[in-house]
Amino acid sequence: MQNDYDKNDIYSKVMELYKLGDVMGSVFEGGSVHYKRYSFDEIKGMYLRGGFRTDESDIVDCFNSFTSDYRFIGELRLLLDWVVYHAKHRAHVKYGRTYKEHFLIVGTLKAKNNLTLEKVFELSEDKNSYGNGCLALVYPVYHYAESLNMGMDGSLKLVINFCRLTHAHPHAISAVTLLYVLIDIAMHGRDIFDPKEHSDYIEYYGQKLKESLHDFLTRNIKLEPKDFIEKYPDNIVALNTLFYALYSVKNATTIDETITNVIRFNGDADSVNALALMLWGFINSLKI
Repeated sequence: MQNDYDKNDIYSKVMELYKLGDVMGSVFEGGSVHYKRYSFDEIKGMYLRGGFRTDESDIVDCFNSFTSDYRFIGELRLLLDWVVYHAKHRAHVKYGRTYKEHFLIVGTLKAKNNLTLEKVFELSEDKNSYGNGCLALVYPVYHYAESLNMGMDGSLKLVINFCRLTHAHPHAISAVTLLYVLIDIAMHGRDIFDPKEHSDYIEYYGQKLKESLHDFLTRNIKLEPKDFIEKYPDNIVALNTLFYALYSVKNATTIDETITNVIRFNGDADSVNALALMLWGFINSLKI
């Protein structure tokens, strides 16, 4: 286990990689998943000519700014304060539909003096979104919860509640839970790709997630790219986004190969690349 100083250092470096992945992937974001054999030099050239920040980077920076001098008095107050802060201080970058609708709802409720956490959760349930925008806050909230000594149950509960503010679908909750576990495994210096390492966390997985993860780790991660696309036709649904990121890291030996693997799939390249570089950063945290 890393000491507190190292945890802060790793957090800073890993999240910089996350944001780099977002910017590098932004040039290729859009459209459906389809395989195109880009070289890394081509990817790097297009990134240098036109890469830009999207919602992934902004969510992380906004949360870090929010918590930098925040006085924690309770979880419910934290969640509501974040909703107000994020809606007010977000940058003018591209956000997905779920977040756009969330900001509109928050603004409307606030104008009517009717903004409550219960109402935000209720309206999020109505939207029932399972997009990958919920994944951006997992590590920032994990790291913040560690600073409050919440323990795993409290920390995971907080991460899930941050997800529920915008993405209430069970698929989104499953993806957030799995990413949390991957981070926790990595922070303890263990192999995130070893199915045995997940046994200690099985109580947090629903049956569908257990089955999906087992199939992925034991079979599907070894597929050729065209067969992988057939198995997972999109990389927008949150759990698929995470699987594409894991696949890209596992089938690479360097960070350049990781990026190349991600971009060759196209689709929601910024979200997948951000996660892939974050995961690569955990695995190689002592080498960054």
